[in-house]
Amino acid sequence: MTDIFDNAELDLSPIPDTNSRVGAANDPTTAERDSYSREFKIHCASVWLLKGTNKATSIEVKVPLTTFYQWVNSDWWPVAVSAARKFYSQEMVAGFSQIQLKAQEVILDRLENGNEVMTKDGPQRVMVTGKDAAIIAAIAFDKRQTAMGNPTSIRANKTQTRENMANKLREKAKAGALKVVGGTEQ
Repeated sequence: MTDIFDNAELDLSPIPDTNSRVGAANDPTTAERDSYSREFKIHCASVWLLKGTNKATSIEVKVPLTTFYQWVNSDWWPVAVSAARKFYSQEMVAGFSQIQLKAQEVILDRLENGNEVMTKDGPQRVMVTGKDAAIIAAIAFDKRQTAMGNPTSIRANKTQTRENMANKLREKAKAGALKVVGGTEQ
């Protein structure tokens, strides 16, 4: 985790590397751990984001609840939460990319070899219908356009329609055929 956070655009220096607690050695509930690494605290922040409560997080990460309350109320906690969000959002994007690649493999297999259906004789391959293939192609095209930052067919049509309307209004205005009465055209 350290390498990932060293390259992060967040300043992690506010997150202390040790948790200094007065009297920790005398308290049997907190004497178990005298220090926690910065990475561990960021991990705790990520668990907190997933669990949603201090108590559930404290139990999951095995940090005393009193210590965890101190962390959540500390000045460095928002930095740890931001670091956790940044790190895990990058991991989620990578995971979704893997899902997308696997889904593409499955879709290509189905288009080439057909869907697998169970018959009385066992599994059989049935060709994908033209309608299903057209839907798959349209969705894949729109997703590719979106990924490349290009307009999809829907956005392109809306943009073109707006441009056409604006051009028609300009032509009417130039020709003097456009009258504005009470804020509406006539």
